[in-house]
Amino acid sequence: MPLIPENLLRLMSPADKKQYGRAGWTVAEVQERVDLRLERKLHAEFSGFLRRHEFSLVIHTDPRKRSPIRPGWPDFSIFGTRGLTLFIELKVGQNQCTAVQEEVIAELRAAGFTALVLHTYKDAVEATLDFFSL
Repeated sequence: MPLIPENLLRLMSPADKKQYGRAGWTVAEVQERVDLRLERKLHAEFSGFLRRHEFSLVIHTDPRKRSPIRPGWPDFSIFGTRGLTLFIELKVGQNQCTAVQEEVIAELRAAGFTALVLHTYKDAVEATLDFFSL
């Protein structure tokens, strides 16, 4: 398979790039796929933590699927006892929130909720344990 320069790959149509398989991916496309795989893993690990700690009232938006929830809604809505609710948006690597996500998080915070943007499993676990005083 020939090595195609990045500047040419960016100019090619998806149909033309497809014939080259992985060799037709730009660096950004490769990074996007790696980030998605890492984000799925992070979601799975954190979901497992929530199940092990018997958080049964959780809404989780799967990063592999288009969410039926409002665009920009955090990945995890965790409902605890005494009306406590924690919202967590998980990001991988250098990924940042989109403008829509920033807007929703700002709305949740303005309404008095705790909405966090976290990048690691450890941070998500510590924030959850701390928030719910476990």
